[in-house]
Amino acid sequence: MAAPSLYSVSRLLGEFNEDDPRSYALTFDARTYLRAVVDGLRIAHTDTEARRRAVHDAAISRALLSALEGAKVVAVMGGHELARSHHDYRAVAQLAKNLTERGYLMVSGGGPGAMEATHLGARLAGDVDVDLAHALKRAQEGRDVPIHRVESLRGRWQVRRRSARAPS
Repeated sequence: MAAPSLYSVSRLLGEFNEDDPRSYALTFDARTYLRAVVDGLRIAHTDTEARRRAVHDAAISRALLSALEGAKVVAVMGGHELARSHHDYRAVAQLAKNLTERGYLMVSGGGPGAMEATHLGARLAGDVDVDLAHALKRAQEGRDVPIHRVESLRGRWQVRRRSARAPS
């Protein structure tokens, strides 16, 4: 049996095309979420599904423990409602950038708001060609609080693509 591994971005979102929000439905991430909804999102409807999830979660926990071995980890959770235009969003992004540059691994629950700001800041760490203020301005061009996951993904992908450009 192969050692458990974490999901890669390409595995989760490989089929996603930022120019076609409907393409999110084709991704492994969307199909997995839909299956969880059908099988009981919070509590599995059947014992078979509950066991399947428990085995999966244990494998992911082992893979995560292995991936984090020796890392200095800082986590940001919550803050879903934090608007991209809010000064605290900017503060979280700056904090994440600074900590990443000092060797910390930034993690979050993956949602919008403060958690999105965490990944934006971490992604820009050490990049002297990209100004954080410019990237934040670009992020504000998207919706402040994504209505559903496609909008959140589109916002993050747009920031990634646009932030690589020189500030205008």
